[in-house]
Parts: sequence; structure tokens; C-alpha cells
Amino acid sequence: MDRDRSRGFEGCWQGVDISGAGLTALLLCLLGVILFSISMGTNKWIVADNVDMGLFQYCSDRCDRYFDNRFPPTGQTSLNLVTRTEAAAAFLGLAIVIIFFSIVFTIFGLGRPGFDKVMWRASNFCAISACCGLVATVIMGVLESEMPSSFKIGASFSTNIAAWVCSLLAAGLLSIDSHSITYIDASKAVRQGGRQMI
Repeated sequence: MDRDRSRGFEGCWQGVDISGAGLTALLLCLLGVILFSISMGTNKWIVADNVDMGLFQYCSDRCDRYFDNRFPPTGQTSLNLVTRTEAAAAFLGLAIVIIFFSIVFTIFGLGRPGFDKVMWRASNFCAISACCGLVATVIMGVLESEMPSSFKIGASFSTNIAAWVCSLLAAGLLSIDSHSITYIDASKAVRQGGRQMI
């Protein structure tokens, strides 16, 4: 009994067969959540010579919060900045939470027989996270198109695109991995006459 206790968590990894696709997807998920967080917290979504616009504030001579009915750097009064930036931030926050759940599912299901449905759910979470990031991109892209020509897409905007692309790639890899023979429970397959093995 003492001997078994001294082995720690070694038994937790028995029967685990981690594939390259699954591991790559996990790394992409981790990269995605980091990139989503960076894009959400930085003020480089839309930039001009002396103005940086983020999701929560814009910075010119000093940083200030948005107002729906006015944007002092350009004098525009109909941009609905509060509504749009808050919507984009909400979708990004949702993307971060959802991809975090995907990471948790992947960590506990990766390479373990019988956990194919867990990996399929992780794939779905990644896809939903990518969609949320895409919606945030569209919202801020439309806003950028309504700004004067001196305003361009910034690094935070591009970082968000990279984040949801990583999430989308991870979704595809997790979907492929979930159909791997690795997740087939051998004893169940034998009881069913080997149909799962075909």
C-alpha cells in the first residue's frame, strides 16, 4: 500500500496516448487566449498620427473614456463609440472565457480512451470562441471604415485576428483528433463486435 502511494500520480497517465494534432491544438488554444487578452487590454485597435483607440478608452494628449455623441479628435458626433466598443469588448471577453473552457476540456480529455465526446466539445468551444473574436473584428472594422482616412487598423486589431485564427485552427485539429482511434474504449469495442475499430 505504501509502495502504491509513493508512485504519486503516475497511474493518471496510464493509457494516455497524446497525438500531435491534439497537442498542437492545445498550444494554439493557449496562444489564442493570450492573444485575445493582449488585444483586449491594449489601445491600438484604430490608430492615427496622434490618436490610439482601444476598447475602453482612446489616447491623444491624454487618455479618456468614450462618449457616444462626440469624439473630440475628429469632431464626429454619430459614431456610437460607447455602444460599439462595449459590444466588441463583450464578445472578446466571451471568446476568452469560452476558449478557457476548451483548454480545460482538452487537458482532461487529450489522449484518454473514451473521451472522444469531451474532445468534440472542446472543438466546438474553440469554434464558438473564434466566432466571437470574428464578431469583435467586424464591429471594430466597421467603425474604422467610418473614421477619417488618416485612421488605420492597429496592432491590437491584427492581434485579435491572429487570436481567432488560432482558435479556429485549434477547433479543426481537435475535431480531427476526436475521431482518432486513440479515444476508442477497447473493451466497449470488443463488446460491440469491433464496430468502433473499423
